[in-house]
Amino acid sequence: MKLGACRRIAVIGNSCGGKSGLSTLLACALEIPLFSVDRHQWSAGWQRVPDEELTAMHDDFVQQESWLVDGWGPDSTFERRLEQADLVILVAHPLRVHGWWAIKRATKSLFRPDPSFNEGCRPYEMILPNLKIIWDTHRVHLPALSGTLAACSSKLLQIRSPDVLHRFMEQVHRGAELQLRVG
Repeated sequence: MKLGACRRIAVIGNSCGGKSGLSTLLACALEIPLFSVDRHQWSAGWQRVPDEELTAMHDDFVQQESWLVDGWGPDSTFERRLEQADLVILVAHPLRVHGWWAIKRATKSLFRPDPSFNEGCRPYEMILPNLKIIWDTHRVHLPALSGTLAACSSKLLQIRSPDVLHRFMEQVHRGAELQLRVG
């Protein structure tokens, strides 16, 4: 599968794994619109947008001819998104990487806003809940997805380490025409 031929991309995985940076880079390189679940799911002060509202925004977005959706979101949108995608990218590093990157992100947010979130949402305010989310995702949610991921294995690209993520991003940044090995 050639990356340039992909017009509908779902980037999923555990929190603090580099999904947003990868998604921003891919959307720019492929010139397709980006929908960041985190930016739509949380309003100022970490107020959660109701699932019905987020689902409606998501569903309107994925009606477009091309899109990239970054993040998890409500279960009601998740499987539909994976079914509609030409490419599903799963970012799932070892647990310690996600935990360490969450702590780094929270620390950096003490000094400057994180562009992945709306104004008034600083990751340091949510570090303990986020570490729990990382643990639960790694131990419960990702294993529970095994059947869903198996069903889309012909279009699934798995990124399982920071080295693989950085090499992939560097190739995209250089504009290399990538032949993806999925499955």
